[in-house]
Amino acid sequence: MQLEKYKNNKKINSLIIESQKTKTPITDEILLKNQDILDDFLLFYKECDINKECVQNPKGNQVNVVFENGRFYIQNVSCVHKLQQQELDKIVNNYLYTDFDVKDFSVVAKDYYFTELTNQEFNLLSNNEKKEKANILKYALENQKKGNYKGIYLYGAPGVGKTYIFKILANTFSSKDYKVIFCTLRSVIDKVRRSFNGTSKKGLEIVENLKNVDVLFLDDIGGENLSSWSRDDFLFEVLNYRMENKKMTFFTSNFSINQLKENLRIKTTNKKYADNIDPSIEDIKIERIISRIKALANEKEIKWKVKRNSQ
Repeated sequence: MQLEKYKNNKKINSLIIESQKTKTPITDEILLKNQDILDDFLLFYKECDINKECVQNPKGNQVNVVFENGRFYIQNVSCVHKLQQQELDKIVNNYLYTDFDVKDFSVVAKDYYFTELTNQEFNLLSNNEKKEKANILKYALENQKKGNYKGIYLYGAPGVGKTYIFKILANTFSSKDYKVIFCTLRSVIDKVRRSFNGTSKKGLEIVENLKNVDVLFLDDIGGENLSSWSRDDFLFEVLNYRMENKKMTFFTSNFSINQLKENLRIKTTNKKYADNIDPSIEDIKIERIISRIKALANEKEIKWKVKRNSQ
């Protein structure tokens, strides 16, 4: 009866099974010799369900049992709730700036593979879309692991899930202790402008972070009207520095790189200013930006179904 009580506990049972592969397998005799320790473990052991409230006392700390050198030992470890919180804290803390609330969306690649990409019952995505998304994640993560700085320029119709998949990728990099920035070009330009209105030191800090951060995600590029300053002084400076220093950079857009050229053109209702714009000089300045984007990222078009609510 006493032995069955130990063997019916899945934690102890897993140790018994694992020990059979070693030189000191756990026998009934060893279990009986360690009754005091095992009884204490069973008395205090509580298993948390990640989908329910933490049942530990104190919260987050769980009693665990290990088997070493022929004996059982009790130790305190973090329960699944505490581990989850620690993982979330790490992801949040590795973002320098982000346009979305990471605490509300902290999905990383391994969870996404399990819940959607390899789940046959998840039929909101076609098999082709699942394969494409898996390949995007795999390509980016393997590139970083190999030291290849090349990112992805992901473009397609609004609402197909470009931002969604890159949020997952950004969270994954952050969970691996890379420093990350995820923002639209429009929002970061506004942030820099506001900073320069107050203190130039803060504005310079933002620009330096954009240039030096381990992984930069520029979301929805081409969705804003650029001034000559924001295009030629700000955007070019950031992209040129990242290209020269081989910093991984990702882009999403509703436009192909070729279509983006027109969106990078300065648009103004000020006739006097417009008359002073030399089209040939404009073309050169635009091509400088385009060449940096091509150097930083491989272009990929996606044609997934529109699913705006998922973003």
